[in-house]
Amino acid sequence: MHGTPRETPVIKEGDTVILDVNDEKRSFAIIKRKTNTKIGRENCQLDNAIGQPWGSLFEATKRAIVLTDEIEDAAVEAGEVPQSVNNSALQDLNNAQTLSQSDISAMKSELSGKSVVDALIANSATFKSKTEFSQAKYINKKRKKYMTLVRFVRPCAATVCETIYAKAGNKSMFLRGDTFSRLLCASNAHANSQMLVVDETNGLILGGIVERLGGLGRVVHAHRTGNHQADTVRRFNFSAAELSVLHHLSLRDL
Repeated sequence: MHGTPRETPVIKEGDTVILDVNDEKRSFAIIKRKTNTKIGRENCQLDNAIGQPWGSLFEATKRAIVLTDEIEDAAVEAGEVPQSVNNSALQDLNNAQTLSQSDISAMKSELSGKSVVDALIANSATFKSKTEFSQAKYINKKRKKYMTLVRFVRPCAATVCETIYAKAGNKSMFLRGDTFSRLLCASNAHANSQMLVVDETNGLILGGIVERLGGLGRVVHAHRTGNHQADTVRRFNFSAAELSVLHHLSLRDL
C-alpha cells in the first residue's frame, strides 16, 4: 500500500470546506454547482470557489461569491499618514459623512459591499485627518457592516476540531483543539502505525488518526453499535488511498 499526498491544493467540486465569515463565525459547507448556500446575510452560490487555492478570500454578494484581494487589518487605502497626525482636533458631531442614509441605502441595493465602503471613505470629511490606526479601525468597522467576507479554510484535524467546538461542541464531547493535539501526540500515530481506535466524538478523533497515517498503516475503528458513528471523517476530504487504511469493526461481532 502506498501513501499519497493530498491530490491538489485547490478547491474542487464535492469538497467539504470551512467557511470563515468575517473572522467571526465558521461553518461547514459542501461545494456544489448552482446550489445556494447561506453566508452571513447573503444566500449565494459557491461555484466561483472551484479551482481556487485553499485560503482564498471572497466577498459574498446576492448571487455569487467574488474573489477579492487579501485584506490586512492595518491597510490604509488613502496612502501614508504623517507621523505628526493625531485625533486631538477631531470632534464626533455625527456630520463627517457627506452621504445621506438614503444615498447609502441606494448604493447597497446597486453596488457591491466593497464599492459602498470605498464611497464612504471617499466622502468622509475626517478620514484623512485620522491616525493610521484610526483609519484602519474605521475601514474594518465599515467592512464588517457592509461587506460579507468569507475565507475558504481547508479542513484538517485542527480546523475541523475548532469549527465543531464553536458550532456544536456537544457532538465531539466538547473536545478543544489543545486537548485534541495532546491526545494525537500521546497516541504516537504515524505512517505505518497499526491503530485500534474507540471513538465517541462522532469520528473527530478517528479523522485525526487517519490524517496522521497518510495512507500508510492500518486503523481499526471499534464501535459498540451495529452502525459506526463516524460522520466527521467525511469532513476531512480524504482521498481513496488515505481512507484505505480505515476499517470498521462492531464489538458485537467479537
